Amino acid sequence: MFDAALETLPRERLRALQWRRLRALVAELLAPADGGAGNAFYRRKLAAAGVGAAEDLRDWDDFARLPWTVKDELVADQAAHPPFGTNLTYPLARYVRVHQTSGTSGTPLRWLDTEESWQWWARCWRFVFSAAGLTADDRVFFPFSFGLFVGFWAGFEGARALGAGPARTLLRHVLPNVASHVIVILTITIPELILAESALSFLGLGIQPPAVSWGVLLNDATTLQALGQYPWILLPGVAILSTVLAFNFLGDGLRDAADPYRT
Repeated sequence: MFDAALETLPRERLRALQWRRLRALVAELLAPADGGAGNAFYRRKLAAAGVGAAEDLRDWDDFARLPWTVKDELVADQAAHPPFGTNLTYPLARYVRVHQTSGTSGTPLRWLDTEESWQWWARCWRFVFSAAGLTADDRVFFPFSFGLFVGFWAGFEGARALGAGPARTLLRHVLPNVASHVIVILTITIPELILAESALSFLGLGIQPPAVSWGVLLNDATTLQALGQYPWILLPGVAILSTVLAFNFLGDGLRDAADPYRT
């Protein structure tokens, strides 16, 4: 167990704890402790159900009349009030993380978290990992392309909070998943830079003599007379072609070797 005292509460005490937390949540939505305006989205929904303050919730019968919220409502709210909608309890400056839902069932829903709410995510995942018997001695592998999906990042944060330090997490989980992508980017970018420099120098717009580059050397091969007398002045072009191809072949090999999905 992660929190034995909480997870073994008798039913009556658990219901009492849930009720206190529900009222505290409603109070924070309607009148945040920082004195802000509160959550406009839920203020409208609660007002429609006759709840203008946490004190209006007196027992579980009142809970039964609270309105449901479905994802389509939140998506519509964000479309009407981009980019984050009115489902914000605090000023934007207080939110420290931005994520979104997967989008597999429709338009992705953008989601903001404060530092406190992000720690809540991690705590929830620690209950899950602890129930599965995981400890700080275990290794949790995340074979995902994370993007902004809140589910993966929250699970990752929960595993880190379980005991995996940042360096170990980066080396064992993040780096293996991004290494192939970084290699591809590097092996494409470096040849692009070589070709760009060579082309500019060949046209006289880059490095100027007496500085030397392959493009400057190729600049001498601009006439048929020079090529006829000194054919070896084309060798810088061969060097450029060989280097570009070598980087591409190297990138293909390293990408395959570093691919975490390769079997």
